[in-house]
Amino acid sequence: MPKPFAFSVTPFPDPISRAKRLAKPHARTPNLSVEQAVGLLLHARKYVYVYADVICQLVREVGEIGLKLTSTGLRQKRHNLLVAQLWRESKIRERAEVVLGVEISMMSKGAGSETNVPKLVDMLLSSAVILIAGLNARRKDEIIHRTVGLRRDSFQIVNRSLQIYQGTFYIEKTLKSYAPYFINQTTFDAYTALQKIEEAQLAMECAITREVRSEESLRHSMFWSRTFAPIAMRIAPRVWFDFSFDRNGAGRAFALEALEDSAKLIGGGAHIFRRFYAIIYFYRFEHGGLLAIRYQLAHWNCETTRQYVTDSMIQAAEARIPAELRRAPEAVRAAISSEWSALDEELKRVGSEKLCHAIAQLLNGQSFSGGFPRLVERVHRHLVRNVDYSAMDIERKTEKLHRMVEARGHAFRPLPHADCAAGSSSARGAKCSPVKGKGPSHENATALVCSGCAYSWTSQGHIAGLKADLEVLNIDVADSPPHTLLWERRMLTRDNLRKVIWLHERRLAQAK
Repeated sequence: MPKPFAFSVTPFPDPISRAKRLAKPHARTPNLSVEQAVGLLLHARKYVYVYADVICQLVREVGEIGLKLTSTGLRQKRHNLLVAQLWRESKIRERAEVVLGVEISMMSKGAGSETNVPKLVDMLLSSAVILIAGLNARRKDEIIHRTVGLRRDSFQIVNRSLQIYQGTFYIEKTLKSYAPYFINQTTFDAYTALQKIEEAQLAMECAITREVRSEESLRHSMFWSRTFAPIAMRIAPRVWFDFSFDRNGAGRAFALEALEDSAKLIGGGAHIFRRFYAIIYFYRFEHGGLLAIRYQLAHWNCETTRQYVTDSMIQAAEARIPAELRRAPEAVRAAISSEWSALDEELKRVGSEKLCHAIAQLLNGQSFSGGFPRLVERVHRHLVRNVDYSAMDIERKTEKLHRMVEARGHAFRPLPHADCAAGSSSARGAKCSPVKGKGPSHENATALVCSGCAYSWTSQGHIAGLKADLEVLNIDVADSPPHTLLWERRMLTRDNLRKVIWLHERRLAQAK
């Protein structure tokens, strides 16, 4: 406004940041947090790798009991007693209760928290959804939809010894047809668990109804269930599985078991599995929960789904796609590229959140090793001389530093031993560069190289991962024939890793 009506002092020098701090959109859907994503992943893994076989055995046992009951012709009271007796005497039930650590009933007894066979089937199906959709950044309906979801012929083995597998997913938003992708071992294992539970349910169905389904009748989604009520001697129609985090959804029941109270904060956004993928991608090398299973899950490489798809793969997948849904190879590649671009946006968001969180931890006194935390600290000390900055609270200081760092092109890229903050900046001082001043070349990045780099950010979690690597290297050295080339290479790698761990721990001790 013109004088004399204009303010002599700007009342809110940074109105956008102030508005973000003081306001939230009405009924805002909460984002999936790091702890929630890791908790869901670990619990889903437990169902697929530990519980799947016993759940399938329980379903088959229900079918066997149903078969015995159909030929008794007892009155209702005696019939009910026989149902209870057969379930009580079941050795399979006893083994399952030992494995799962809970009492298991054959059927639901109404509203309540008891564990029963139908609930366990839903839990196993939920685990498959989380692992397949989450580790491949797929939409829910692309996995479970009755018509276009995963079927018996959706995944194929390319080379089992090399753990190379291929999956065909429906692309819902753009292509509206199927496209081939590479998938990792854990995705294939979750798919195998799906096959097992479907076979178990078909066996139960056949035992009770004496019906045998043809292969043609099974050309639909594998996400279904069917419940047997032994008291009424009735098998319910098929129910197509639906996964959601709504109040009564299967996803909410699974999350409550995996996360307890924090499950209530999970939002059910359309792209929740894209965010899930991005969180696991960024935190896989340093989160304590993921480090604990790092070597068991060495085969769940998040980047598998982003490998290049060839024309031959597209043509091979056409045999499993209905003629009316087949698309030209260039259309398939364009749709895959569009999916990757959307995923890149989510990766940028989660990476930005992680960088902001790391800066906040640094300003709150948490110690880190590497050159980039020291750079941020120097910028912070320089800004403190500014009266406006020094008067800000920690949250506003973090926001300002975060904006400055990102404005220079810095962003996190996860590596097994550190986060590289070079981003899209020139990063002329990157130690992994083959030519000085040419920027980073991550294929040359090692724990030793990055330990002296100005763009490295190493946390306590990364150091824990390096110590786990050192334990494995000690075993490898002991197993190698002495004084051979392999032995010498492993000895050198182990010695370098010891130096790096010592260096990082020394820096952290000095920072305290």
